[in-house]
Amino acid sequence: MKILESRYLNELSAKVNTRANNNGWWDTPRPLRRTLGLVITEMSEAVEAVRVGRFAPNGCISTARNCMDEGLDVFVSYFGGVVKDTLEDEIADSFIRVLDFIGQEKLFCRDLVPVIISEKDPMDFFVNFVKLVNPRFDNISSDGACDLLDYLVGCAIHFDFDLLGHVSMKLDYNATRGIRHGGKGF
Repeated sequence: MKILESRYLNELSAKVNTRANNNGWWDTPRPLRRTLGLVITEMSEAVEAVRVGRFAPNGCISTARNCMDEGLDVFVSYFGGVVKDTLEDEIADSFIRVLDFIGQEKLFCRDLVPVIISEKDPMDFFVNFVKLVNPRFDNISSDGACDLLDYLVGCAIHFDFDLLGHVSMKLDYNATRGIRHGGKGF
C-alpha cells in the first residue's frame, strides 16, 4: 500500500531542512552517526511515552489549530501541556529528523510503503527500529533513509494516529523555539 508520494515527501523534506538550516542546526556539519543517534533518541523517548502512558488525545490536531487561531501563546501553551513528549510527538520528531537529513544530504524520497508493525511490546518496535538503523551508521542511501520513514509510518498506523498532522503541528511548535531550540548543542 502506497501511503505518501515522493513528490510530497521531497517538498516536505526541503521545507524541514530549510527551517533546520535557518535555526542553526547545520551551522556545523553533523556526522551521520550523530544524526542517526538523534533519531534513535527520539524513538527511545517514544518508548518512554508508551511506558508511562503519554498519548496525545484524539482531536488534538484540530484543537491545536483552533488554539493557533486564538494566538501563538495559546497554541504553545496547549502543545506544551497536552501534546509535547507524547508517543505521537516523539515519532513525529523522528520523522522530522530523517526528513531533515534527507534534505541536507540532497537525497531523494521514494514513495513510502509502511512497514507492518506487529509487535505489541513497545520495546520490540524500538529494538527493531534500532536494528534497521544500525547497518546504516556509516553510510545511508536514499532507500535506506526511506526505509526508516516507512517504519515510522508503520508505527503511526500501528498506534492509530495522523503522523503528518503531528509533523505539521510539531513544525509549528518548533518555529516558536528559536535558534537551536534555545541553544542546544546539537
